Amino acid sequence: MDPIPDVNALLDHAIDIVMEAMPAIQTEIKNEIARCTGAAARRSVGVAMKRPASSQQVEISSDDSSSSEAENDVSQSQQPNVKPTLELSSEAWLFRRAKSYQEYMKSIPIPIIRGAVIPYISWAGLGASMKQMYEQPLHYLTNIHLKQMDRERLGAEDEDVSLDLIIHPCKAEATIWLMEEIHRQSSSPQHLARVWSADPMYHTFIDAIFPKRGS
Repeated sequence: MDPIPDVNALLDHAIDIVMEAMPAIQTEIKNEIARCTGAAARRSVGVAMKRPASSQQVEISSDDSSSSEAENDVSQSQQPNVKPTLELSSEAWLFRRAKSYQEYMKSIPIPIIRGAVIPYISWAGLGASMKQMYEQPLHYLTNIHLKQMDRERLGAEDEDVSLDLIIHPCKAEATIWLMEEIHRQSSSPQHLARVWSADPMYHTFIDAIFPKRGS
């Protein structure tokens, strides 16, 4: 009958076998890690070699998309194809604003019933009094025209004479309303946009929106 093997002896023997094989296992693991690392490095190099063309394309696209209509330093841009685009966008924005303004002014009816006689000393002063009495804005072109008519009086012999002593207030008011009706009904947004683009302070001659009567 075979003797019963000693369990402890068997375990010691198995441990000895594992310890003897450990250096070879460690070497195999290191070799496998080295092979994986080398393959990953070669893939990274291949991707990096293909990247410059794609990166350059993304950079150009980013420069184009980062431009906006509100930029004021367009002239400092180093890309010659960006500036015309922004100028075109600015003109389109100005035209849209002129169109909205003209549509709004066209919708305001000219007063049919006149108020009290308004004393005045200048065309611009009469226009300001009319805005308050009728609670209506005057067209940008009307305001410009009134200002120009006041300039035309400079140097005249009767420059210091009150204007309502030269032209009757009723006649002067009727003249302004006729001018206002022409500007409201027949001015084109294209003309307004051109005038505004040449005048950086054009907004100073655009009246605020007046509330409606009874509101």
